[in-house]
Amino acid sequence: MGEYTAKRVFRQIRGKRCYTLEKVARKAAGRKMKRKRSARIHKSKSARRLRRSKRSRPLKRRKRIATKRTPRFAAPPKDEVCELPDTGEDRAPAYDVLRFPVIEWAFGRQRPQQIAAQFAEHGHRVFYFSLDFTAIQNDEAAREDVSERVSFSEIEPNVWQVKLCANKRLNVYCDTLNDPTDLRYMIWSIEHVMKVFDIRQSVSIVDLSFWAPLVQAVGRGSIVYDCMDDHTDFSTNSPDMLEAEMDLLDNADMVVVSSQKLYDFAVQRNDKTVLIRNGVEFDRFHNTRKRLAPELASMTGPVIGYSGAISDWFDIDLIDFLAERNPGWTFVLIGHTFGCDTSKVEKRSNVFLLGELPYAELPGYLHGFDVCLIPFLINNLTMATNPVKVYEYLAAGKPVVAARLPELELLGNKLVRIADEPEQFEKDIRQVMAEHNELEAMRRKRFAAAHSWKDRYLSFHAAVEAYLFPKVSIVIVAFNRWAMTSACLESLLCNTNYPNYEIIVVNNGSTDETESGLAAMRHPRIRTVACDSNAGFSGGNEIGCKAASGEYLVLLNNDTLVPCGWLPRLIKPLKENFEIGLVGPMSNHVGNDQALDFFCGNSIIGADEAWLRDFYRYYRGGVRFTEMLGFFCVAMRKATYLKVGELDKGYGISMFEDDDYCKRVKQAGYRLAIIEDAFVFHHGSASFRNMDQEQYKELWKRNKRYFEQKWNTDWVLPPPPDSIFQQKDDPDSIAEAVRATGRKSVLVIGETDWTPETSHWQAVTESMAVNGKQLVIAYVQTYHGVPLIGIRKIGPSLYMTNRIDLFGKCAFDLVIHRKAADVPEPFKSQAVTLEAIRDGSSRKLDQLRTPSAKAAALPFVL
Repeated sequence: MGEYTAKRVFRQIRGKRCYTLEKVARKAAGRKMKRKRSARIHKSKSARRLRRSKRSRPLKRRKRIATKRTPRFAAPPKDEVCELPDTGEDRAPAYDVLRFPVIEWAFGRQRPQQIAAQFAEHGHRVFYFSLDFTAIQNDEAAREDVSERVSFSEIEPNVWQVKLCANKRLNVYCDTLNDPTDLRYMIWSIEHVMKVFDIRQSVSIVDLSFWAPLVQAVGRGSIVYDCMDDHTDFSTNSPDMLEAEMDLLDNADMVVVSSQKLYDFAVQRNDKTVLIRNGVEFDRFHNTRKRLAPELASMTGPVIGYSGAISDWFDIDLIDFLAERNPGWTFVLIGHTFGCDTSKVEKRSNVFLLGELPYAELPGYLHGFDVCLIPFLINNLTMATNPVKVYEYLAAGKPVVAARLPELELLGNKLVRIADEPEQFEKDIRQVMAEHNELEAMRRKRFAAAHSWKDRYLSFHAAVEAYLFPKVSIVIVAFNRWAMTSACLESLLCNTNYPNYEIIVVNNGSTDETESGLAAMRHPRIRTVACDSNAGFSGGNEIGCKAASGEYLVLLNNDTLVPCGWLPRLIKPLKENFEIGLVGPMSNHVGNDQALDFFCGNSIIGADEAWLRDFYRYYRGGVRFTEMLGFFCVAMRKATYLKVGELDKGYGISMFEDDDYCKRVKQAGYRLAIIEDAFVFHHGSASFRNMDQEQYKELWKRNKRYFEQKWNTDWVLPPPPDSIFQQKDDPDSIAEAVRATGRKSVLVIGETDWTPETSHWQAVTESMAVNGKQLVIAYVQTYHGVPLIGIRKIGPSLYMTNRIDLFGKCAFDLVIHRKAADVPEPFKSQAVTLEAIRDGSSRKLDQLRTPSAKAAALPFVL
């Protein structure tokens, strides 16, 4: 097992839940090993329950929902959904929800909490982040120190409230998240939560642009912007926050809006925009048997009520006008009054300001109202709002008089009376009280019943699956070697937490236990197509692709292991760029520039978890165009496959059909791309290991000749791994390679070992490299426990070496060290300490920055 201990292998296998592989690890260890548990988690009641139970509560009704894009409405009808047949798959939903809210969970029961609660009720785990942060107040805190201070608690079934760490106190309504230390600690906090709860596939629902830099930096899962308001009229919003919102609109994977006005604006910036209006907890509000609030029971005369926020958009002068002219009416206003001067009405004996009340108590007050008001001022904010309160009022059967808001005009005069002037409000209040009857009340209740929060969840979930998770068909051609095939399938089922995929296994004439093994799996994700004889790699994939029903196809070798997060990363560029026709991941074993220069992992676990976490972060969003892709794993739109055609069966069993297909894809006008932040472990050449060497050589020559004759060109050896130091092993050539980049260069002399527990010097190193403006060389001996030999590429701009002597002729712009004694003589003139980097006092640091990017040059340092 090389540099990997059996104990480490077993720990990672348990983390991946690949339980049938536990036997392999136990056999390697020769004894049973206990899984280490975090003392912090062990003490957590909810976490103990989490370990005992399944990953999430199962769905009560496991129905897959499909929907068309939400159209522009003439009126807000009940959202249409189409239920597909139950798959019989007893599993929790394949994505968790991370809610980055605009209000705290305990602050009223509004859209963020209602949607979150519905996701939880339907089996998704929901992580609702607090607007309050634990202030670390230490620029040099290590990852484990931050992780220990992250807190979470289960506030409702399947809903966890999480308090993140930052370096200082932050206000989400006024501040922007541009301090690199705050951002780093918040990223570590979220990564800690993801590790504790084993979050593999997530959808981040963002309510406020403050959160956008964090969610984008984490780089896990899809981003949905739930746009509920036009923020231009919020007094707390700065120009920077409004600009950040436009960036969020442009770059979100999906945008959900709550009103037609917001839809008309957002869809111009993001075509994946869906209109999902607000809703109501119908059962809570329509029940007339709810106990009437004691304060209202003693009131005489008509009660005119309002429930909701009372802020700068609330027409308090209207209330004062109505109260003065109608002393026999009682006005009951429920809600916080931040941002609104209520001093006028506080003097009125017939106006009661009750403040914020518990959500559970609201129906008791609502049923005591004779008329409900929505007395809003007319501005950009209110013109774009779809008031939650109107659904609650109507669920109780109450008549409503409101300001002229577009969303309320759509409801029609029989549901909501629209008034423009104070006198019109007064007249309409009198009229609806006179006309009120049970028939009208039932009409209002029937409307509200069709607009429950459950309906809104179904539309939301359907849009998520339609836009974020189009169906993917994974085609695997298997010829014997059942042990490899079963390990591949298990890695797929363990690590492909993608809600909408199928696996098609083509049993290509296998004579071993493949047939019986596939029959024994009987997993609803897996379909098997049997061939009487070996149809070859091309023929087998043709059979599989014909059986595929997905919008995207992945051709995957059976001698591979996939890690968590592989599939969304692989297909994302295909969804975003229609110039790309074929994509492939990076790998440990492939004969072209998809090959990694350095890899941590083995044939049992695949990728090492700590290495994979770094890999995803360093290469996030990386796409590199190429001329050829290895067909151990490729993905394409099915439309591309239908246009280009099936693989050429003239190549027989295999070999050169991948080169051939790449040429055909380019001939069809598409580009080929290596997805640098996607990884798939590849054993390599498994199909040819038992082949006689002479037979192999003859097959290679025959297929090479066939390829060259078909394309009338010589076959060219694919490029090697993408490294500026490829085939350079002397100080002169290495110095020239550094100069040829045209970038400023940094040498970091830290500790001998690079560990998963990110220390300060590692954070400095990463910050130098992550923005791509500098070439960074780190002098270390081991990386996550694996010895480094020579110069190895770790990230796009980050290299590591155990041979500092090879860089003796490099003119580094900066040399960072922990101790002066560590710095070799040639580098002393450019050497600065880590402390100087941290406080920004080094003149050499100023020289390193480019004039146009002083603030952005070192995002995780300053």
